[in-house]
Amino acid sequence: MRVPGKTVTYTATYGAQYQLTLAVNPSEGGTVALVNPGVIDFDRFTDTGTVVGITATPNLGYSFQGWTGNVAGQTISTTVTMSQPQTVTAEFNFAAQRCDLNLNTQLDLPDMRNIIDQALGVLSPSADLIPDGWINVADVQTMANVLLGLGTCPH
Repeated sequence: MRVPGKTVTYTATYGAQYQLTLAVNPSEGGTVALVNPGVIDFDRFTDTGTVVGITATPNLGYSFQGWTGNVAGQTISTTVTMSQPQTVTAEFNFAAQRCDLNLNTQLDLPDMRNIIDQALGVLSPSADLIPDGWINVADVQTMANVLLGLGTCPH
């Protein structure tokens, strides 16, 4: 750029950035999402020292087992401090058993209320488990199976 009669100085500041690689094992077991996506760019690069929050969500029939890679632990949400390139994998396990409520028999109201309260407390409103707005016995079974996948099935 040329400005007549003036000297112009431009200063550029560079800093280290590192890439965060997220993975899921097995791939059908669930998803991983960023808790604070604004701290990382679209290629998953961010400045050194940035703390990135991540959370795992198991798919129906799977339970979250823990994190492997540059983060270890068994809590469903964790953080990664970017001091180098980081790879983090959410490990899921297929839940062979179902949360069988034996719905061919009568469930008492407190049992159903417990399942519904747990499901509403754990699941996001967009889980779309009750598309018609009414809760019936099949909806309660579905909620119980989702809670099993999250490791919170009522017994």
